[in-house]
Amino acid sequence: MHEQQLVVRTPTPDYDGFLAYISSVKDQFLKKLEHEKATVFIITHHDADGISAGAIMALALKRQGVPFQARVVKQISAKYIGDIVTAKKQPGDAPPQDDSEPEKFFVFTDFGSGQLDFLGKNVKRDRVLILDHHEIEDVKDKAILSDMLHVNPWLFGINGSLEISGAGVAYMFAKAMDPANAVLAPMAITGALGDIQDKGDKTSLTGMNRIIVDDAKNLKLVSEAIDLKVFGRYSRPIHLALSFTTDPFLPGLSGDETACMNFVQRLRIPAKQANSEKPRTVSDLTKEEKSTLVSAIIEWSLKHGMSSTMIKNLIGNIYVLENEDLSTNLKDLREFASVLNSCGRLGYGGIGLAIAMGDRKEIFAEGQHAITEYRKRIANYMDWVQTTGAIKKRDNLQVLEGAAYIDDAMIGTLLSMLLTSRHVSIEMPLIGWATLKDDPETVKVSARSVQDLVDKGLNLGTAIRDVLKEIDVDSPGGGHAPAAGVEIPMAKLDKFLKALGKKIAVQLQSNGSTPPTPKKTQSWI
Repeated sequence: MHEQQLVVRTPTPDYDGFLAYISSVKDQFLKKLEHEKATVFIITHHDADGISAGAIMALALKRQGVPFQARVVKQISAKYIGDIVTAKKQPGDAPPQDDSEPEKFFVFTDFGSGQLDFLGKNVKRDRVLILDHHEIEDVKDKAILSDMLHVNPWLFGINGSLEISGAGVAYMFAKAMDPANAVLAPMAITGALGDIQDKGDKTSLTGMNRIIVDDAKNLKLVSEAIDLKVFGRYSRPIHLALSFTTDPFLPGLSGDETACMNFVQRLRIPAKQANSEKPRTVSDLTKEEKSTLVSAIIEWSLKHGMSSTMIKNLIGNIYVLENEDLSTNLKDLREFASVLNSCGRLGYGGIGLAIAMGDRKEIFAEGQHAITEYRKRIANYMDWVQTTGAIKKRDNLQVLEGAAYIDDAMIGTLLSMLLTSRHVSIEMPLIGWATLKDDPETVKVSARSVQDLVDKGLNLGTAIRDVLKEIDVDSPGGGHAPAAGVEIPMAKLDKFLKALGKKIAVQLQSNGSTPPTPKKTQSWI
């Protein structure tokens, strides 16, 4: 019987209790590995937070001398991890040499808490460690919670959507394993930024993320400042940095290199270093030049329908990796997160994991191709949405019908960008679906919302899990209150969307809110 049986969710944040609990679970984990000589399989999510979390645990285990393997996957299901958890024998496999051959021990990072029922049925429960920050699935078999090692901030009243990411949980666990693992703090910051947890004043990280930032700053690994948030501050010419910026998505600029070049030229900002052919970057701009650039971007964005709130996100806290070479696009940790996210979403999770673990050679070059390809696809998708009327209003929802055109791994990211660009209503959730490339009879459904709706009672993760039970679909879905997703049969899609719209309406009405009709901001809906 594990100590987590004694854990009861607390109504108010208990930070000290959470850290003490991590230390206790760490002791149990290391004891198991020592006694059983297990090989650890790290299974982590394919977004920036998941890849960062997986890298942190891989490096911590490496320091500990524990053999491990790692896999980056879309989600926890038999389709993606069945070959590992069921230990299928392949033709020609040699039989076990003896009974002492080490068993597998599974570490799930950045997911697992929302897939407890699946794991309880498919994985040997006493061989599981979950390090997650998503909301916890309510399971009928409560023994699952006591049989597994399970670390999650929500158990201690800590908001995992805002205060700590999956990489942050992995970092706290790694630091409990060995204080020297504090050098991994930059990767935890990268994960938090990748999960858009920078919701504090001037887009800063708060809550337990603040502890991690302070660790990194104290070790002089990361510096923090207020600056213009563009992609490629140190590594790309000014116009390319603008072109690659998608958070927020700048209408008419993001993804359009020529438009950005013309935009910068009109401002009469010198594009090259004095007495040199070397292009200038945003980091090279004088205070006056940067002020000119920011003012022009704001004026442009307002003319193209962006809200002043979204435009404010152009200026905010930046987190700089001090020891990273200027020639890479990893020095700004938001850019680091974008590289990892691009690798994972395009199916190159192993490349992202290697980069997060420190590879800066051939594999790093492959990662650069991924970010370029990813940005091109996003820009194409945004243009496609604008010109095809792919977003429909139905059942208290606005639905992006990505079908076979949009990559199922990128549908969630696209929804987030649409919300931040203000080209869809922010007064109701945005749902998107796309068919799986390798299974056209299955669709990936993603859901996104702004924090204001969450404050009014919306919880997309809970809504999706409830609807799956209601329509009898056995798929491990869920997520956070403002962001969630699931894979379901195409035949169930219409029924799912109808039920989800009703569930969301109930959530908002129970808090005294009435789901409004979305206002038409442009011709996208």
